[in-house]
Amino acid sequence: MKKVILILLTFCLTSNNFFAQHDSKVHFDNSKSFAERKKFKEALIEIDKALEIDSLNRNYLLQKIKIQYYSSKCLDAFETLKKLMQSNNKLDDEIVSYFCDLSDCIQEPEMATEILRKYVDDKKFKAPEMLIRLGQRYYNIKEYDKSVYYYREAIRIEPKDINAIIDLAKILYSFKGNKEAKAELIKG
Repeated sequence: MKKVILILLTFCLTSNNFFAQHDSKVHFDNSKSFAERKKFKEALIEIDKALEIDSLNRNYLLQKIKIQYYSSKCLDAFETLKKLMQSNNKLDDEIVSYFCDLSDCIQEPEMATEILRKYVDDKKFKAPEMLIRLGQRYYNIKEYDKSVYYYREAIRIEPKDINAIIDLAKILYSFKGNKEAKAELIKG
C-alpha cells in the first residue's frame, strides 16, 4: 500500500510540473502568435504568464525583450535583458546583439559600439556576423578604416560570404574609390 501511495504521490508531483511546463509553452506560443500579428499588448500579457511559471527560461525572456523592443519600451527591455544576463551569467552573440539594439533605442549608440568592439576584440563571438555588425556600426559613424578591418576579418573567417564581400566593396568604393572596390570584388 505504501508503494502505491508513493507512486501516486510521485506521479502527481511530476505530472503537475509537466502540466506547468506545458502551460508555460502554450503561453509562450500564444505570445509569439500575438507578436507576429503586432498585437504587442496581448503578446506581453501571454509572455508574462509563461514567465510566472518558468521565470528563468531563456527563450521566454528573449521573447519578452523582443516585445518590449518592438513596443518601444527600451528601458523595460534593458531590465529584462539584465535579468537574462544574470541568469545566464555570460555573454553570447544573441545577448550582445540585443544589447546593441536596445542601446541604439535609448540613443546610446556609442555604448553599443564599445561593448560590441570589446566583445569582438576579446574573441568571445561565435558567428562572423558579429564582425559584420561591428563593421556596419563603424561605417555608419564614418570610421571607414575600422569598418574595412572588421569586414575583412569576417571574410577571412567566411571567405564565401558574398554579401559581406559586396558590402566591403561598397565601403571601399565610397571610401577609397573604384580601383580598391574592384580589386576586392575580384579577390572575393
